[in-house]
Amino acid sequence: MYLDDYHHQLAIFSVPEDWVDEEGEDTVPRHDTGLHHMAFEVGDQQAFDDAVAYIRSRPDIEVVWGPLRLDESNGLWGGHEGIYFLDPDGNRIEVFHDSDMFPGSRPAWRDGQEIEC
Repeated sequence: MYLDDYHHQLAIFSVPEDWVDEEGEDTVPRHDTGLHHMAFEVGDQQAFDDAVAYIRSRPDIEVVWGPLRLDESNGLWGGHEGIYFLDPDGNRIEVFHDSDMFPGSRPAWRDGQEIEC
């Protein structure tokens, strides 16, 4: 569901049965419900680089993936650069920038049917 190209995006999806992480390991549970991660977009490459430097400078922050570019070249989707880490409660957080936009494509669902926005 997207309200517009940038605001209040919610992605609900299932993980493919054959998905593995960048190290070739199967680390994502299948057929579970719950929160996978929360993502926060920063404005540009410099802001992203600053965020990565800050995250890496903190010994109490566990980086679980990245930074890396998520795009078709590596079989991932999203078209952006991101880093994933755990907050103090163990929630997975992503900081990203330069996300692909999908102008005019704003799928929304009601009663199991896609509707126009």
